[in-house]
Amino acid sequence: MKLQKNKKGALTDLFIFMIIAFVMAIAVVIMVFVANTTNDKLMEQAPAIQKALGPNHNASKIIQDTFGKVPNSYLALRWITAMLMVGMILSILITSFLINVRPVFFVPYVLPWIIAIIVSVPMSNTYEKIYSNPTLSASFTGFYGQTFIMLNLPVWIAVVGGLAGIVMFVVMVRKSANGGYE
Repeated sequence: MKLQKNKKGALTDLFIFMIIAFVMAIAVVIMVFVANTTNDKLMEQAPAIQKALGPNHNASKIIQDTFGKVPNSYLALRWITAMLMVGMILSILITSFLINVRPVFFVPYVLPWIIAIIVSVPMSNTYEKIYSNPTLSASFTGFYGQTFIMLNLPVWIAVVGGLAGIVMFVVMVRKSANGGYE
């Protein structure tokens, strides 16, 4: 396994994780909401569509066979979003291990880590406000992993950032014990 050369740190990984996780979580819930609402409205309009199609076609069956499958396919997003978030967390930890860093870069890592924890608090609060919105609350049903991560985002950022720092420190100690840095 070859380490990346001239990469001095992954200070932005926590911020990228927070932004992508937040946008993905909200976008997925909005997609589920739109799909469910559209399907319900199409089913309400089935009699009018039936008149337009004529007696040879069944409008309800056509709606169920076409757009009616979309809300069911979005059920997979409930676990996919949680797994993507866990995958991003693992990539942060693996990147920390692969970074070719000198000990002097450990101290500047702490400041962005603390800023990331502070920034994650309003993101978590915003997610909680959206989560408790009565219009969208039904769309959040089943998104347990995503909701757990987003409602506890400051804790996740603190733990992941701390583990990433520890992993970088272990790599620093290992390299200095082997005679220096490449």
